[in-house]
Amino acid sequence: EFNLTTRLLHASKIFQPHMRIITILPQEPEDKNYVLNYKSNDPLERRAVATIRDPKGRTTYVAIVDLIKKSIESFTEFNKVQPSLTFDEMIEADDALRSSEALLAAFAKRNIEMDKVVFYPFASGYRDEQDAASKRRIFRPYAA
Repeated sequence: EFNLTTRLLHASKIFQPHMRIITILPQEPEDKNYVLNYKSNDPLERRAVATIRDPKGRTTYVAIVDLIKKSIESFTEFNKVQPSLTFDEMIEADDALRSSEALLAAFAKRNIEMDKVVFYPFASGYRDEQDAASKRRIFRPYAA
């Protein structure tokens, strides 16, 4: 289902090559009676929810993909969110931290060798308009 969702998104006219898929999750049927009364010959309802980040447009989208009909049901922009970081953003965060003169000085003062440090950047979340992903990407780095 993850591969199918990815293929359908990439094949759509909406999805652009520079966009990044952050997460893909199954969307369970809302009607629990459908699940409880399902019989093997009943038609299936299978959908996936994909969170997509457009780094160029600094926007986040949520797509609902119908896996049976092989179509995108919706592609909605979400404004007041900070989605998880992409792999590219994690690399950029690591590079930024390792090139910070202030951080290098603080680690050197404590005799911490940078080549033995691993940074774990996490998206900080959204609290108010200043945290809008359209304005900036915010992360909290943890070091180990």
